[in-house]
Amino acid sequence: MGKAAIKTNPFYQPAKQWQIKVYTVRELILSVDESFSDIALAVLSFEVIEDGPEWCVEIITDTPPVKTAIEARLALMSGMSDTPTPRYEIIELLPKDWVSEVEQSFPPLYVGRFYVHGSHVKNEAPHGKLALEVNAGAAFGSGEHATTSGCLLAISRLAKYKKFNRPLDMGCGSGILALAMAKLWHVPVIGIDIDPVSVKVAKENARKNKLQNFLRFAAGDGYNAALCRTNAPYDLIVANILARPLMKMAPQLKRNLAPKGTVILSGLLASQEKMVLSPHRAQGLRLKSRIVLNGWNTLVLTS
Repeated sequence: MGKAAIKTNPFYQPAKQWQIKVYTVRELILSVDESFSDIALAVLSFEVIEDGPEWCVEIITDTPPVKTAIEARLALMSGMSDTPTPRYEIIELLPKDWVSEVEQSFPPLYVGRFYVHGSHVKNEAPHGKLALEVNAGAAFGSGEHATTSGCLLAISRLAKYKKFNRPLDMGCGSGILALAMAKLWHVPVIGIDIDPVSVKVAKENARKNKLQNFLRFAAGDGYNAALCRTNAPYDLIVANILARPLMKMAPQLKRNLAPKGTVILSGLLASQEKMVLSPHRAQGLRLKSRIVLNGWNTLVLTS
């Protein structure tokens, strides 16, 4: 039951688990593994002392260990390999509270106008905050990284004096920035990413946040993606990518930007700001403001 449950639910835990530690030599690691393969949920091996002769093989099991049965397995292995029977020890493992682990690893974030949280958080958003439910997962963008936070702050600040009607999230990842813009302005938002997995995650996040009617995501080669081309120009383009792709894409960004449009760029270190700004200034864009968080810069530009 233990192995089957783990395959269907990664957070599954039986009532009890045990760790069997077998101390042996490197040449017998595979033999120990095979001796306990029928009861092992997981097996780990490592050197007891670096460059020393002794290794430890840890077997995790949900089968209550019986000393006589363990000794019989080890004696059979030793007899077949003509080696001394290795010593062992049994440790009872305490169940791990996975819900608490997730809550501690991904606490809610307060970034500008937004309250970013995972699905494990059931509390209502604080007064005046817009809730965004985004789990850490296969796509980049759950709010923790300084580049994502910088973009959320920039969007929040822009919203104080202007509403945008045709935003684009270039390199959308999890879709968190597109979600933020749709929730803030209640307007259609386009999201593009080169990674189909990210697009799938973004669509699911749109559904979870009940914003699917405002959001359209597609996988494609940046500004060449059909969805991007057919909906241009955009009055706000947010691109949280990396410095060199941002530089390369500057001419395409300008071609897809509406007159007097606004741009938010992130994914660049403070030391890369000049090199990223240069090709954008060559397109007639001007730096309006910057946000610096933990050595990462988020730039706001206007045409």
